[in-house]
Amino acid sequence: MRKIFFGFLFVMVRLLIGGFDIFPDPIGYGLIYLGASELIDRAPQFRQLKNIAVVGALFTLAVLGFDVLAFSRGAGPAAILVVSILSSAAGLVIIYVCGSKLMEAFGALPLNEEGTTALDTMKRNWTNYFTAMAISTGVVMYILMNPNPSAFMIVLVAGILSLVFAVMFLVRLHRFTRDEVNGLFTPPPAPPQYESYYED
Repeated sequence: MRKIFFGFLFVMVRLLIGGFDIFPDPIGYGLIYLGASELIDRAPQFRQLKNIAVVGALFTLAVLGFDVLAFSRGAGPAAILVVSILSSAAGLVIIYVCGSKLMEAFGALPLNEEGTTALDTMKRNWTNYFTAMAISTGVVMYILMNPNPSAFMIVLVAGILSLVFAVMFLVRLHRFTRDEVNGLFTPPPAPPQYESYYED
């Protein structure tokens, strides 16, 4: 369960040093894959999350390979622009599907009322994060194709909102996985059923 949290942390956080992300997405998707594999016995929906994590890992490895190749061989700006637009759009779709499958898998777990409430809050945080990221990515794509200084403010606002919602989601995900592992979301046992030996 904790591997899934750290996997999403790597996928959602981007910290560039020298042009390279020190939180590589392939490692994040690998952690999600490992975490989902451990939980398939508890809910079969984790198998879908595992499969999406494989797609995400392969895709981000391909993008990383292109970045290294472009950096070493000096790829042309047109090629870099096209790959940047396509990889941003595809990456956004993959992370959205990955998060959606995670919510479905968590929803299939036996949860008490507190766990259900925590999951609903986390779903809202995820929806807000993805909406802000979609707006920010869409505007960035527009700027890359049609430079427009006035659109930078939209990117700035959407970027700040996506950062805030990302932190909120990760905090909720951290708490959910921690509390679920500690058994705080375990439903109460069902009352015993008694059979009647008397006939009317």
